[in-house]
Amino acid sequence: MGVMPRNVHECVGSYRPFGLCSFRHNSDCQSVFQQILMDTLRNLVWATSKHDVYMAQNNSVMHWSSLLQRGTEVLHVAGQVVPKQKTHGARTLSRVQISTMALKDNLMVAGGFRGELIFKYVDKPGVAFCTNAADNKNSVTNAVDVYESPSGATRVTAANNDCTVKFLDAERCSLLSRFTFPWSVNNTSVSPDGKLLAVLGDSSDCVITDAQSGDSDSQRAPGLLVLIGLAPRRAR
Repeated sequence: MGVMPRNVHECVGSYRPFGLCSFRHNSDCQSVFQQILMDTLRNLVWATSKHDVYMAQNNSVMHWSSLLQRGTEVLHVAGQVVPKQKTHGARTLSRVQISTMALKDNLMVAGGFRGELIFKYVDKPGVAFCTNAADNKNSVTNAVDVYESPSGATRVTAANNDCTVKFLDAERCSLLSRFTFPWSVNNTSVSPDGKLLAVLGDSSDCVITDAQSGDSDSQRAPGLLVLIGLAPRRAR
């Protein structure tokens, strides 16, 4: 990626390429700037439209609207996080440090450094659901995703350092299934039809599995190519 600018003032009135990405300062954004603590984290900045950007930092997620010219905190998890839905597996969390997030149709899903998983509807107050999705509290939630299953239901995936990918029902906030791999899972991507899952982890291969059964059927491919091939559904 190269070296990112240390602060937003370095980019004022300039356009500079940095490896695979280019950064341009927009004067409309004023002092909006995101600091990423670790270069291995992913999906900490999420654009849901041309005018709306969500940014995660430490214990908070901010929403920036270019139309309203202001930022608003939509998730604050520095203190106690109490779920509104008392479903099976729900638990109160505290001092969550956000490691990844995903948004789709007002549903924000955030993961934490100790295996936490949080469901938050950005148009409603409070946290809908939260739990610890990992088998141990030292297992980082590396990636989360929100997608539509073949039946039309909204599903959530969570990839962790405990070598698992978990599938949850977004409406019921319940665990549906879990797939186990021989290595830590760093990222996942579901195909547009919701039938295939690409899994990339601490391995030189990317495994393609059936999203319902977890059967890989020996389908393996170079990881970067597979994830790019399944990811375009996010670009709207």
